[in-house]
Amino acid sequence: MTRATGLRRATEAHIGSAINYRLAQPGLLPELQATGLTTTVVQPIARILDQGSLPACVGCTAAGRAEALIDSPEDVAVRGYPRFSWVRLWTDARRRDGELHEPALGTWFSSAIESMVKRGLDPEESGEEDRLEEMTQPDDLDSELAAFDERQTSAEHWRLSTGDLDALDDALARGLAVGLGIGVRDAYFSYFGAARSPSEVDQILGTSYLGGDTNGHEQGVFAVRRVKGARVYGLQNSWGLTGGCHLPDGTWQLGCCWVDEMVMRSAWDVDAIRVTRRNP
Repeated sequence: MTRATGLRRATEAHIGSAINYRLAQPGLLPELQATGLTTTVVQPIARILDQGSLPACVGCTAAGRAEALIDSPEDVAVRGYPRFSWVRLWTDARRRDGELHEPALGTWFSSAIESMVKRGLDPEESGEEDRLEEMTQPDDLDSELAAFDERQTSAEHWRLSTGDLDALDDALARGLAVGLGIGVRDAYFSYFGAARSPSEVDQILGTSYLGGDTNGHEQGVFAVRRVKGARVYGLQNSWGLTGGCHLPDGTWQLGCCWVDEMVMRSAWDVDAIRVTRRNP
């Protein structure tokens, strides 16, 4: 099985455009200050997106985590926010990269973040992932206006230093949306290429699954916990309802997996985003 990934390593310009998380957040939350992580942190998951054959991981990660964390789950339930267009987040990011017609070159996640802030989060349209015009042509006026109405003008973006797991744990505990950019190995394709069931014991995937310099892929980070004293992290993938793992409460969640801390230390980029509505 092969799946499109489509993430480009951040350039110095992209790295320089984001504030260093430690400089912006000099102190860790109280429960993290003394001995590092002492509690399990699990953020909500709005839905698992499937990019299919499109190299649209940046759009899926941005839309998926934004939907889950844009406001409190209680507020979302009351106000009924729309599902966001991951296709448009991806294509707008490609347009910002200047590579609209060369998606195989990959896309920067920072460009998807910039799209959320400047263009906005327009609602998902039925079947958009199968329509060529959605991926190659300018958006129609109604969608442009809808995106404008969902601009995240108070959004903030931080870049976490490589290997700074305390900062990563702190970002998750603060309710920030976290995106992980990393290389994908063949074993990871295989893991998400086969159906899994709740009866299967969870695997904690290591650097034989994720790492290296090829097949760059962006995924959301939704949880951290300790297993036998070591930190493990929950990743929300965008390859549909395969793979799978149990959440800390025992719920079975397809489209997600647990990885060990060495995976996080080998990531290309880790970005944290505070996603808020313009008119909450």
